[in-house]
Amino acid sequence: MPTVADLADDAGAQRVLRAPLHRRHRLIALHRHGVLDRFRPRTPIGSAPWHYVLGEAGAAVLAQEDGIDLAAFGYRRDRALSIAYSQRLTHTIDSLRNGPDLAVPRRAIPSPYSPHAMRLEEA
Repeated sequence: MPTVADLADDAGAQRVLRAPLHRRHRLIALHRHGVLDRFRPRTPIGSAPWHYVLGEAGAAVLAQEDGIDLAAFGYRRDRALSIAYSQRLTHTIDSLRNGPDLAVPRRAIPSPYSPHAMRLEEA
């Protein structure tokens, strides 16, 4: 299981994020440290996977990075977890999953260094 130092180190984070099992372990470690909070939405049949939201420790880190205290940051655990009981949960998850698919593919954006762009400049 990754250590706190692994979670804080960018190279370690990239190494940990390679496999799904390691991603789950990292999420669990972040949850145990209070950086993330988690919930499982109710389903009529079976069980849903864990869903993660920002925890108090994570909010404190973000507030500190912005140079403000936690109260001024406006984090409240009840509001963070309110999505668990929201009718918008499914829509929010679908939007987050499908949002990257709506982005313009990188190769569709012409590069100023591509041979085609060079020919346009020479003409």
